Amino acid sequence: MEDMTGEDLQDSFLQAKETAVGMDQFAPGDFKLLPNMALGHLADLFNIIEKGGRWPHQMETARAAFMAKDEDDPLNPLAYRVLLMLPSAYRLWTRTRLRHMQP
Repeated sequence: MEDMTGEDLQDSFLQAKETAVGMDQFAPGDFKLLPNMALGHLADLFNIIEKGGRWPHQMETARAAFMAKDEDDPLNPLAYRVLLMLPSAYRLWTRTRLRHMQP
């Protein structure tokens, strides 16, 4: 795959719907406030990671919340939905790469 650019990231968050704040306390809409230079640096970070670099430690944490599907049966472990909360930057990276894979 070709390297990601700041414009790729910008296209991704402009098309994204507003969702919950990530583990990093950034809402997806917060990326709209970043200047183009910062988006370019973020794209560079993602490209380095894709070539074998490590994710920053702060982006390696996720949190799972378990929500009961059936309030009458709260002790059934199969009756839960798992809501996974990931860092917003990670979600931006995955959204961008999925868009690249669609064609």
